Amino acid sequence: MAGTWKSTDVWGGFDSGMLEMSPFTNMPDDVKALATKTVADITAGKNKIFVGPLTDQSGKLQLPAGKIMDDGQLSSLQWLVEGIQGKLS
Repeated sequence: MAGTWKSTDVWGGFDSGMLEMSPFTNMPDDVKALATKTVADITAGKNKIFVGPLTDQSGKLQLPAGKIMDDGQLSSLQWLVEGIQGKLS
């Protein structure tokens, strides 16, 4: 109301506390343990989700082998991975 608020981009995940999973319930203990470990590994940076090689639906290489997609690439992603059915509008 005072005219001092500024709009900014916000980007965060498990490591910043911006994202968290619902409690792991109604599942076998081994599945719960694996899910808990997976979240811990993503939080620690041990498990990278978007790692090349990644190709789009046309077969074009979008992310070379071994390269990790950075936040800028993720936030502007405008293609679907090969094998995904559907279209971006």
